[in-house]
Amino acid sequence: MEPILQLDIKLIAATESGLLSVRRKLGLSHPAALAWAGSITIFLLALSTFLGTGSLYYTKVPLLVLYAILAYWMGGTVIRMLGDLHDNWGAESERIITIVSLKNRRTLWPLRLMFALGSIVFLVSSISISLKLIDVGAITYARGALNVFSAVIGLPALLLYQYLQCARPNGGRLP
Repeated sequence: MEPILQLDIKLIAATESGLLSVRRKLGLSHPAALAWAGSITIFLLALSTFLGTGSLYYTKVPLLVLYAILAYWMGGTVIRMLGDLHDNWGAESERIITIVSLKNRRTLWPLRLMFALGSIVFLVSSISISLKLIDVGAITYARGALNVFSAVIGLPALLLYQYLQCARPNGGRLP
């Protein structure tokens, strides 16, 4: 378990420095960057659902409805809270987000592990099923590539957002 936790710590550090770099280039505050990342994550989840194979009626529409509900809920709670923090961004807001992100590191690591394992399993199964379907002529190469692409942007986007929630506003630098 120790190597997994060490890898998790290294991924959080890389995410922190990457988020700080992107924030500086785009001129965004930490809450604004998290709000944008949350919106993009929901979009990527919906896009991965729409691009993948499956019945429109039985698979895609119910998942897209669930993502719409998630977007509505996040807009009313998480993104609104981040907007309030952005409007009043200062030392106290940074301290609050730092405390929350450090708490997320301790409490959400099993969720990050589950998303990582789920992403790997889903990607490997998507590749193997697509190759098998291409082999028997059930789908084209383009459709197989689209299935794999939808697996790459689905759960991994959610995993990345979990790591963004663990990033401190100062990028891990000492004050």
